[in-house]
Amino acid sequence: KESTLVEMFKGGTAAQFFFDATKYHHYHAPVSGKIIHAENVKGILYAIDEQNGMRNKENNTKDLDGWLKYGQKGLLDTQVYLAHVSSRSVVVINNKLLGPVAVVLVGMTEISSCLLDQKIKGYQDQPTYVEKGEHIGNFQYGGSSGLIVLSKKAVQMKKEPFWDMNLLSDDIKLGEPIIKL
Repeated sequence: KESTLVEMFKGGTAAQFFFDATKYHHYHAPVSGKIIHAENVKGILYAIDEQNGMRNKENNTKDLDGWLKYGQKGLLDTQVYLAHVSSRSVVVINNKLLGPVAVVLVGMTEISSCLLDQKIKGYQDQPTYVEKGEHIGNFQYGGSSGLIVLSKKAVQMKKEPFWDMNLLSDDIKLGEPIIKL
Protein backbone atom coordinates (compact mmCIF):
# COMPACT_ATOMS: atom_id res chain seq x y z
CA LYS A 1 0.00 0.00 0.00
CA GLU A 2 2.73 2.47 0.95
CA SER A 3 4.77 1.79 -2.20
CA THR A 4 1.74 2.61 -4.38
CA LEU A 5 1.34 5.94 -2.58
CA VAL A 6 5.04 6.70 -2.99
CA GLU A 7 4.89 5.97 -6.73
CA MET A 8 2.05 8.51 -7.15
CA PHE A 9 4.32 11.32 -5.96
CA LYS A 10 7.73 10.38 -7.40
CA GLY A 11 9.19 13.41 -9.18
CA GLY A 12 6.66 15.71 -7.52
CA THR A 13 7.12 18.46 -4.98
CA ALA A 14 6.10 19.24 -1.42
CA ALA A 15 5.75 22.20 0.88
CA GLN A 16 5.68 21.93 4.67
CA PHE A 17 3.83 24.39 6.87
CA PHE A 18 3.96 25.03 10.60
CA PHE A 19 0.79 25.60 12.63
CA ASP A 20 1.66 27.88 15.53
CA ALA A 21 0.28 26.75 18.89
CA THR A 22 -2.00 29.80 19.09
CA LYS A 23 -3.36 29.53 15.53
CA TYR A 24 -6.21 27.66 13.79
CA HIS A 25 -5.84 23.87 14.00
CA HIS A 26 -8.36 22.48 11.57
CA TYR A 27 -7.46 21.18 8.14
CA HIS A 28 -9.29 21.65 4.89
CA ALA A 29 -9.11 20.10 1.45
CA PRO A 30 -6.61 22.07 -0.68
CA VAL A 31 -8.38 20.92 -3.87
CA SER A 32 -11.69 19.41 -4.94
CA GLY A 33 -11.81 15.77 -5.88
CA LYS A 34 -12.33 12.16 -4.85
CA ILE A 35 -10.69 10.80 -1.70
CA ILE A 36 -8.54 7.85 -2.80
CA HIS A 37 -6.67 7.32 0.47
CA ALA A 38 -7.17 8.39 4.08
CA GLU A 39 -5.61 7.06 7.24
CA ASN A 40 -4.41 7.99 10.68
CA VAL A 41 -0.87 6.82 11.37
CA LYS A 42 -0.04 6.23 15.02
CA GLY A 43 3.15 7.84 16.25
CA ILE A 44 5.36 8.59 19.19
CA LEU A 45 4.41 11.28 21.71
CA TYR A 46 7.26 13.71 22.49
CA ALA A 47 9.61 11.88 20.15
CA ILE A 48 13.14 13.25 20.10
CA ASP A 49 16.21 11.70 18.55
CA GLU A 50 19.49 11.69 20.47
CA GLN A 51 21.57 13.37 17.75
CA ASN A 52 19.38 16.47 17.48
CA GLY A 53 18.41 16.49 21.13
CA MET A 54 22.06 16.80 22.08
CA ARG A 55 22.94 19.39 19.41
CA ASN A 56 23.15 22.15 22.02
CA LYS A 57 25.37 20.17 24.41
CA GLU A 58 26.09 22.93 26.91
CA ASN A 59 22.36 23.27 27.65
CA ASN A 60 21.27 19.65 27.35
CA THR A 61 22.25 16.55 29.20
CA LYS A 62 21.46 12.95 28.47
CA ASP A 63 19.13 12.66 31.45
CA LEU A 64 15.52 13.78 31.72
CA ASP A 65 16.28 16.22 34.56
CA GLY A 66 18.75 18.10 32.34
CA TRP A 67 16.29 18.14 29.48
CA LEU A 68 13.55 19.55 31.71
CA LYS A 69 15.89 22.11 33.30
CA TYR A 70 17.22 23.50 30.02
CA GLY A 71 14.04 23.36 27.98
CA GLN A 72 12.83 21.64 24.86
CA LYS A 73 15.33 23.02 22.34
CA GLY A 74 15.89 19.52 21.05
CA LEU A 75 12.27 19.32 19.96
CA LEU A 76 12.63 22.40 17.80
CA ASP A 77 15.76 21.00 16.18
CA THR A 78 14.02 17.79 15.12
CA GLN A 79 11.11 18.85 12.91
CA VAL A 80 12.16 16.65 9.98
CA TYR A 81 12.53 13.69 12.33
CA LEU A 82 9.14 14.42 13.94
CA ALA A 83 7.41 14.30 10.55
CA HIS A 84 8.47 10.63 10.32
CA VAL A 85 7.60 9.39 13.80
CA SER A 86 4.78 11.58 15.18
CA SER A 87 1.07 10.86 14.78
CA ARG A 88 -0.11 11.75 11.30
CA SER A 89 -3.22 11.97 9.15
CA VAL A 90 -2.68 11.25 5.47
CA VAL A 91 -5.35 12.15 2.90
CA VAL A 92 -4.93 11.78 -0.87
CA ILE A 93 -7.41 13.57 -3.13
CA ASN A 94 -7.59 12.81 -6.83
CA ASN A 95 -8.13 16.14 -8.57
CA LYS A 96 -9.19 16.25 -12.25
CA LEU A 97 -6.56 18.83 -13.20
CA LEU A 98 -3.62 18.07 -10.88
CA GLY A 99 -3.99 14.33 -10.34
CA PRO A 100 -3.29 13.07 -6.81
CA VAL A 101 -2.71 15.70 -4.13
CA ALA A 102 -1.65 14.51 -0.68
CA VAL A 103 -2.19 16.32 2.59
CA VAL A 104 -0.08 15.03 5.47
CA LEU A 105 -0.87 16.48 8.88
CA VAL A 106 1.70 15.93 11.64
CA GLY A 107 0.79 16.08 15.34
CA MET A 108 4.19 17.16 16.61
CA THR A 109 5.56 16.83 20.16
CA GLU A 110 2.64 16.84 22.63
CA ILE A 111 -0.15 16.96 20.03
CA SER A 112 -0.51 13.36 18.91
CA SER A 113 -4.16 13.92 18.04
CA CYS A 114 -4.70 13.98 14.29
CA LEU A 115 -8.41 13.47 13.71
CA LEU A 116 -10.15 12.88 10.38
CA ASP A 117 -13.80 13.77 9.86
CA GLN A 118 -16.15 10.78 9.75
CA LYS A 119 -16.96 11.45 6.08
CA ILE A 120 -13.26 11.14 5.19
CA LYS A 121 -12.77 7.97 7.24
CA GLY A 122 -15.60 6.29 5.31
CA TYR A 123 -14.04 6.76 1.87
CA GLN A 124 -13.64 2.99 1.37
CA ASP A 125 -17.32 2.28 2.07
CA GLN A 126 -18.63 4.71 -0.53
CA PRO A 127 -17.14 7.13 -3.05
CA THR A 128 -16.26 10.29 -1.12
CA TYR A 129 -15.81 13.66 -2.78
CA VAL A 130 -14.65 16.89 -1.19
CA GLU A 131 -14.78 20.47 -2.33
CA LYS A 132 -11.78 22.77 -2.08
CA GLY A 133 -11.83 24.35 1.38
CA GLU A 134 -14.06 21.67 2.91
CA HIS A 135 -13.19 20.68 6.47
CA ILE A 136 -11.50 17.25 6.56
CA GLY A 137 -10.12 17.06 10.11
CA ASN A 138 -8.38 18.73 13.01
CA PHE A 139 -5.72 18.61 15.70
CA GLN A 140 -7.05 18.69 19.25
CA TYR A 141 -4.39 21.04 20.56
CA GLY A 142 -1.32 23.14 19.93
CA GLY A 143 1.46 23.52 17.38
CA SER A 144 1.75 21.04 14.57
CA SER A 145 2.78 20.78 10.96
CA GLY A 146 1.31 19.92 7.59
CA LEU A 147 2.52 19.08 4.11
CA ILE A 148 0.96 19.38 0.70
CA VAL A 149 2.48 16.95 -1.78
CA LEU A 150 1.94 17.24 -5.53
CA SER A 151 2.60 14.69 -8.25
CA LYS A 152 5.04 15.04 -11.14
CA LYS A 153 2.05 15.74 -13.42
CA ALA A 154 1.20 18.83 -11.36
CA VAL A 155 4.82 19.99 -11.26
CA GLN A 156 5.09 19.77 -15.06
CA MET A 157 2.14 22.14 -15.42
CA LYS A 158 4.10 25.13 -14.12
CA LYS A 159 7.58 26.52 -14.57
CA GLU A 160 9.75 27.26 -11.52
CA PRO A 161 9.41 28.70 -9.00
CA PHE A 162 6.54 26.39 -8.22
CA TRP A 163 5.49 27.70 -4.80
CA ASP A 164 4.76 31.42 -4.32
CA MET A 165 7.57 32.24 -1.85
CA ASN A 166 6.04 35.66 -1.04
CA LEU A 167 2.96 33.97 0.33
CA LEU A 168 4.95 31.31 2.13
CA SER A 169 7.02 33.80 4.09
CA ASP A 170 4.00 35.31 5.87
CA ASP A 171 1.05 34.01 7.82
CA ILE A 172 -1.25 32.27 5.37
CA LYS A 173 -4.94 32.93 5.82
CA LEU A 174 -7.57 30.20 5.39
CA GLY A 175 -8.43 29.94 1.71
CA GLU A 176 -5.45 32.00 0.54
CA PRO A 177 -3.73 30.52 -2.55
CA ILE A 178 -0.15 29.29 -2.26
CA ILE A 179 0.25 28.30 -5.91
CA LYS A 180 -1.15 29.60 -9.18
CA LEU A 181 -1.15 27.36 -12.24
